[in-house]
Amino acid sequence: MNKEYKEYLDSLPDDFLIAYLWAYYGKREPVWEKCSKEEYETNCGSFGSDKLTTEHLLRFEKNLLAGIMYRAVPIYNNGGGILDQISGKEPDGYYYEKSTYYKNILVLGKEMIEYCQTRQCMKEYI
Repeated sequence: MNKEYKEYLDSLPDDFLIAYLWAYYGKREPVWEKCSKEEYETNCGSFGSDKLTTEHLLRFEKNLLAGIMYRAVPIYNNGGGILDQISGKEPDGYYYEKSTYYKNILVLGKEMIEYCQTRQCMKEYI
């Protein structure tokens, strides 16, 4: 971190520093929990070779407005590495998850973490 940038960060009040870090380095990460296949299919339609229809888009929009996302996670009993996934090998099954909330995180590099450790307002977060 160069001297000029460090001086700029030092000049920011604590509230502005937190807002600055959130604006530039913040990310919302979904928290996933398991759900049943029936719940997944009720809210998303059946998983697989279905063609995308208007009904699928309307279900997606309804879930998105409610703040809920669903996903089907493939299960590979033997292997499952990246080569199996890109080769088109069919998974052995799926488990289903939904996300109903997000956690806010900061994605910081080493220098920024070291700087944040020097600021009292960031001590509780790091």
